[in-house]
Amino acid sequence: MRRAVLGGLAALMLIASPAWSAEPSARARELSGRYVRAVHMVENLDSLLASMMPQMVENAIRDADLSPADEKRFRQAFTETAKEVMTEYSRKLAVEMEAAAAETFTEDELAQAVAFYESPVGRSIVAKQPQLNATFRPRIQPLVEESTRTMHLRMMEKLCADGGCEPPAKKHGA
Repeated sequence: MRRAVLGGLAALMLIASPAWSAEPSARARELSGRYVRAVHMVENLDSLLASMMPQMVENAIRDADLSPADEKRFRQAFTETAKEVMTEYSRKLAVEMEAAAAETFTEDELAQAVAFYESPVGRSIVAKQPQLNATFRPRIQPLVEESTRTMHLRMMEKLCADGGCEPPAKKHGA
């Protein structure tokens, strides 16, 4: 009896676990593709990456320690190359998102998500996403900067806890 119960539980775990389930159906793959296209995944990735470009360029220039004469050429080459690579990789990320969605969501969930995002309201929400991001980005920038400084200070405190170095806050009189 105990073996039967344990065997039944093991079978249920195998059936219920997405990691052990069969490959997604053709319908799930088709729906996941529609989902990724309906939410404008590639466009959103491109927009996100483009919004990060100015900071990436500045960081790269700072890290490259360039002369003013070389900075302009570097800035142009970096921007062009980054756009090319980002465009290529955003397409690859979208393909992976399609696969992940097909593996994660049920056909019914995908069908309902697609129905929503292909509806007038869903299309309106997706169309307003860049506006939402543009409104949200300036609000989070100070938090991102603050959290980065906080993370750096805490990391240095941990690294310097054994007395091998002095945490930045102590060095600067804070």
